Amino acid sequence: MKSPKRMRYAIPCASVLLFIPNGCATMMASGATDEASFCAIAKPIVWSARDTDATIEQVKEHNAVGATLCKWHADGR
Repeated sequence: MKSPKRMRYAIPCASVLLFIPNGCATMMASGATDEASFCAIAKPIVWSARDTDATIEQVKEHNAVGATLCKWHADGR
């Protein structure tokens, strides 16, 4: 038989598990697509000459996605 002290903590600890979200899924009540969500919040990024090559590559990739999905101009506008 489990001790009363141990049982006193078992129920609150188990209850906390009910409030932990399952996975990383997002829910969009408006029915918006991922593209619309990206375009609503993302902005073009400008890199600096002091940035690393890896950072500049990631910025270019981000801006390419914006140009494709959000119709940004080639210069990031």
